[in-house]
Amino acid sequence: MARKMAVISIGILMLLGIFSTANASLVVYGSESFSDKFPAVGLQGVDWAVNLSVSKFNHPTWTLDKVTVNLDAAASGWAGVENIAPAAPTTITYFAGGANVAAGSGWYTVSTSPGFLLGAPLVLPKFDLVEDYLGLSGRTYTYSDSDSSSQSSSLAGDMAPFIGFGVVLIPASGTGYVGGFGVGGHPDFSGTAQASADVKVIYDYHYDQVPLPSALLLLGPGLLGLIGIRRRFGK
Repeated sequence: MARKMAVISIGILMLLGIFSTANASLVVYGSESFSDKFPAVGLQGVDWAVNLSVSKFNHPTWTLDKVTVNLDAAASGWAGVENIAPAAPTTITYFAGGANVAAGSGWYTVSTSPGFLLGAPLVLPKFDLVEDYLGLSGRTYTYSDSDSSSQSSSLAGDMAPFIGFGVVLIPASGTGYVGGFGVGGHPDFSGTAQASADVKVIYDYHYDQVPLPSALLLLGPGLLGLIGIRRRFGK
């Protein structure tokens, strides 16, 4: 009796153990990427603003574990400075140009600022009478830069807007800028920028799977245990 009960117990445990959990990620991209050119004289307002459409997580047999919103942004253009003081030089101590790019709202707000940044102080002599951001009293820098930012959450309340039918509208915007500081003289800054952004949402989830070949192999000991019970009580 003890031996038959042991066989029965092993068979039942093996049948209960055929279920396993698998983890995976589903990547959903924004339905559009965008770019625009805009003058960037000083810090500007919002130069472009759009809504990116991303599919929600709609898999009833899967369980969502984490949502990650990732922003990849790029900016290119030129930034120039000219000393327009007729008699005095200027030393530029800070000079930058590019784009501030942001996407999302609430907990999944992501932002970054690809662009140009002056690496060392720049001395410009007095104005050469031509405001072209070149020559003796001016400098022009071209740039091409990219950056990324991401936010993740596993909280049920944070993930709720991403679950169900339809799409999630993720607002995105870009702001061009150029500017700096100088000691002495009269520095004037100008430039243009072209910016773009791509948003992708990563759904980390898990699901229960039953590997059929293993299930069929493990079914045998369970059936043997049940046959043992029937024979025992049939005698």
